[in-house]
Amino acid sequence: MIQGHITVAKEEPGVDERGGLPSASGLARVAACPGSHKLEAKVITKEKSSPAAERGTRVHARMEGLEVELLPDEELVAKEMADYDDILLDCEELIREVRLWYSWKDGDRLFSGKIDVGGIDKVSGDTVLVNYKTGQGQESVEGNWQAMAESLLFHKFYGNAGKDVVYTFNQPESPYSKVVSGRFTEKDLMTFEKKILSALFLSKGANPALYPSQDACKWCKAIAICPAASWRVDDACNDDNKALTDMSPADRANTLMRLQAAEKLVKSAWDTRKEEARDLISYNSAAIPGWNLRKGRTITKLSSTEAAYHFACELGISDEDFFGACTISLSKLNALVGDKQVVAGALGGSITQSQSVSSLVKSK
Repeated sequence: MIQGHITVAKEEPGVDERGGLPSASGLARVAACPGSHKLEAKVITKEKSSPAAERGTRVHARMEGLEVELLPDEELVAKEMADYDDILLDCEELIREVRLWYSWKDGDRLFSGKIDVGGIDKVSGDTVLVNYKTGQGQESVEGNWQAMAESLLFHKFYGNAGKDVVYTFNQPESPYSKVVSGRFTEKDLMTFEKKILSALFLSKGANPALYPSQDACKWCKAIAICPAASWRVDDACNDDNKALTDMSPADRANTLMRLQAAEKLVKSAWDTRKEEARDLISYNSAAIPGWNLRKGRTITKLSSTEAAYHFACELGISDEDFFGACTISLSKLNALVGDKQVVAGALGGSITQSQSVSSLVKSK
């Protein structure tokens, strides 16, 4: 039984389209650490955009139908996404880049989700949704909070009663799978709704609990001021200073677990503080005594191997010499061919393997 209703947002340029409230992409963190959203609200930060994020934004814009200039590798990603869309989206009308809100009947908003593209399948009548991912992407749809939330929002607003939702991550560069899909029934959506509302209920308490962890803290803007994360680091650093050989097996395991968690939390806090420090020093070189900014190195690379090849040919450089100076990763070649076994069978003599240092991992 739906407890709220869904509305389309009218977005205004220059205004936070999320309204300071949780979005579908951030619900997993709210569920893992209920107090994280409220703590983040105390942190005033400038929105930073990494090269990877800017690259993803450009590809998303192309998929939205906008005229944007892409680098050659980005063109390939966008084309592959479009090819998959032709298979995934057999709809009379496609709805792109719409933000939907889950609200109470009195208009009080709880959370939102911005859909990349969705529609109603012409044959089955099911709701179909596609989420574009550049880079690593997602391992699966099942259990993914963004998929759960966006499926609930879109189906309740646009979908046909009694029909399923087919949600897909379209991710050509992913090491998991280029297309990852899941099917949800309306019963599943009711379960999702209860899970989401339960997580949001805990986050709205006067003093919601903080549960620092690798997943919860990875993208949290409040990591540097989080008292729970700070306690976790102190607890690990105040551990028994005995050598592992002098500890019991149980104490050895606990020591490694505490230090592993602390390492990840400290790195997240350090990354956050570095960004703050860069901003301060860029405006005032004396803002932080003993610290200054050193200009980053210039990164130069060729964006077109094809242009380089034609240039080499004009200079009389042989194909043998040119390709001898080039490298291609095995993963990229496997992706081009589409069959690892074929590559291994044809080029086995040219494939070398080496062993890196053993990794220390926790047993499952």
